[in-house]
Amino acid sequence: MKKTIVLIIMLTNIYAHKKHIHQYVVLNAYLLLEEKYSEAGGDINDLYPFWTMIYDSDGDFNIGNANPGQRLVFGAWEEDETDGVYGYQLYWPRAFTPSITHFWDPTNGENHTYSMALETDIPNAWTKARSYLFLYDGSYKFNLGGENIYSAGQLIDFYKNGNCFLLGNILGQIYDPMKPTTIWIGDAKARAMEILGRIAHLLTDMSIPAHTHLDPHALGDDYEDWSGNNIENIFGVINSANCTLTGDDGFMPYITLFDDYEAMFYLFYTMNQMSQHFRSDDEPGDNYLPLGTNELLAQKFAVWGNPPTTIIENDIADKTFNFCVGATASLLYWFGIRAEILQTEINSLEYDCEINNPTFTIKSTDSIILKPGFKFIPNNSNDEFKASIINSVPSCDPISVQAWHSVVNEGESLCYNVSNATNFTVEIVNLSGTLVYSNFGTITGDNVCVMNNNNFATGEYYITTTFRSGFDEISETYQIYLQ
Repeated sequence: MKKTIVLIIMLTNIYAHKKHIHQYVVLNAYLLLEEKYSEAGGDINDLYPFWTMIYDSDGDFNIGNANPGQRLVFGAWEEDETDGVYGYQLYWPRAFTPSITHFWDPTNGENHTYSMALETDIPNAWTKARSYLFLYDGSYKFNLGGENIYSAGQLIDFYKNGNCFLLGNILGQIYDPMKPTTIWIGDAKARAMEILGRIAHLLTDMSIPAHTHLDPHALGDDYEDWSGNNIENIFGVINSANCTLTGDDGFMPYITLFDDYEAMFYLFYTMNQMSQHFRSDDEPGDNYLPLGTNELLAQKFAVWGNPPTTIIENDIADKTFNFCVGATASLLYWFGIRAEILQTEINSLEYDCEINNPTFTIKSTDSIILKPGFKFIPNNSNDEFKASIINSVPSCDPISVQAWHSVVNEGESLCYNVSNATNFTVEIVNLSGTLVYSNFGTITGDNVCVMNNNNFATGEYYITTTFRSGFDEISETYQIYLQ
């Protein structure tokens, strides 16, 4: 009996990210969504159903505990404590930590299973997320305090209507087939928010290289342990300019243009492949992209180059952690739109902070506004900033823009790579707001220089460049340096 207890205690720490990290990510994802929703003209009161599942009645965020009253952050914590789908638990007869299901290596496909410790045929994290979302390979099972055991239905329908299934009862009775039923909508909404928190937990685990390489870590993992011990410093550094987390290009409200399965795959696969670029303690990183690529991954890998052969914790965090917060905010936004919590779509994005990553891609369905304070300073020739408008009408090609320079030397031109744009206007003002340059013209190829052979004095300026094609338009304002 003593040996069994020792084994169980050990297994609780084999696979789990420090649970408070998941709560921090959910909180900061919410704050990011709140900011972007307000900027897009949304009523902040629309977010109240999220707020009540994160903060207590006094408006406090309680980190480091599992309070069932705040179901969203409770789910993010509880996913390491209990397994709502497959029944892995911290005691006999299935004495394996629930986080044993938190790994996914797309090299083996979407649906692969794996073996760890003494367990075989373990479902992967993407399979589990789909089960929470779509009943793909199981469902979230719960009890409301009585004798009945329920199974949640499709997540969005469960939240909106309370539709679920009756599995059986605690006395051992099992219904085969399950019986469709409906529970009180208040219970359904709370449980659905818990499920959403569990999905956010799985998405955050995709930001940890070890979880993408199927690398179990009984004695700890260098990056996972470092991030857990430095989480407040990580957020402090990111927020050093008094900016809410930008989410990097991980905040992707345009995923609501996709069907639900593709939207969730886009989040999980993109996050997973970014992390798989980096090595874990026992497995090398790679750039294989086994299930295909997308614009974000192609851009990042082109700039990042070959996978690093050593673990540099700060480098991994810089390239993945902010993105993870943005991806989690995207998950909350998708849920809010589909569940009809949010009444305003985020069709415009604003940025006013410095971007520290060497790649940055903004996509929006209407407009992109880069305000004073926004800076993207390329340090290498491959560093790249891109902005594009995604039109929901498939026959209309979006405008795509890539700035060649954000640091401009005297006598140099300011040029862009563009696609699908037909004309441009440009205005440059100094820090006092005085217009010092303007220009306009047509675009006949894939690039255009909007400022030729400048002779401005050394200093800082703001440039606003607008590209148009038919009814599509991108207007960019950002800071440049003339040296």
